[in-house]
Amino acid sequence: NVRTCNIVVTAYAKEGQLLHAWRTFVDIPHRDETAWNCIIQAFVTNGELRKAEKLFAMMPEHTILCWNAMIVTNMQSGNLEKSAALFKRMPHRDIISWNALLTGDTRDSCFISARKMFGRMPMWSIASWNALITAYAKSGQDRLALGAFHSMQLQGIREEMETLAILLGSCASLTDLSQGKLIHSCFNVRHLNLRLQTKKHSRTMVSSALINMYGRCGAIRDAQNVFETTQDANAVLWNAMLAAFAANGHFAKATSVFWDMVFQGLHPTTSTFSILLSMCSHAGLWSEGYTYFLSMKSDFHLQPSEDHFVCVVDLIGRSGWLGAAEELLQSMPFEPGEVARLALLGAC
Repeated sequence: NVRTCNIVVTAYAKEGQLLHAWRTFVDIPHRDETAWNCIIQAFVTNGELRKAEKLFAMMPEHTILCWNAMIVTNMQSGNLEKSAALFKRMPHRDIISWNALLTGDTRDSCFISARKMFGRMPMWSIASWNALITAYAKSGQDRLALGAFHSMQLQGIREEMETLAILLGSCASLTDLSQGKLIHSCFNVRHLNLRLQTKKHSRTMVSSALINMYGRCGAIRDAQNVFETTQDANAVLWNAMLAAFAANGHFAKATSVFWDMVFQGLHPTTSTFSILLSMCSHAGLWSEGYTYFLSMKSDFHLQPSEDHFVCVVDLIGRSGWLGAAEELLQSMPFEPGEVARLALLGAC
């Protein structure tokens, strides 16, 4: 039974048992399109691109599903030119084919080619709009990203969580509070309840983006409201709140957030200390900054990176302790890079 064999091939593929999947496929006496789709998808899913390409070439007739699988897989492997060549060879294309190529343009961070591709498309889906907005945002074209978002809304297309988080990043870069609040309101308008209807990862992503946006726009009270009303706050959210206070010059509150985080049993991350050290450097709190630096390894068992050393070199150097800063630079457990040396020179 071909249908049963196809189910078995798919099951083996999910378990990574490609040899068994292949043997099952070979034993099918009369392979239909679905059988070919299943075996090619099996190799694609398990990262065997070359074998999938050989099978694709052996197919008596290429299905649109297999065309799309090959385009997407080559795109994910960074073979953008090969994906484009496959796309051109396709006798028929669907929205998945177009979106696959559009997504490739967004990965290349080239908003111009992404915009051209978007304009050529015979139809658009939510994935198309998301890809265009992502391309704009990744290329630093934040106003264009917001413009695409408004066009998307006018067409009645529902935005996704990931898109809203990207747009909040654009608002933060532009320090555009009014647009940020408008996007925040979409959660209620579209009934996207952060507590009940979304996964924890998505809630964290959006909540941290909101806190960052409000913090960058100087709306610290709004940032606090988001933080305080978010359930299951993790280190990512604590770091976002810490950064918001630090960026707005509320150093005492930032310090308080750090210790509240520790007392609640959350382990600080290397990002936590990057924020603290940067804050201390800008505020001239050299003693506090050096204490945080030492506590990374002694109290929290975190290995300082070059970025942490650079922050402390800058901190100590700004305080006039050039000899100590140079000594710390030489004691780094890795070769000091250009950034580290420039930090010392900048303090002279």
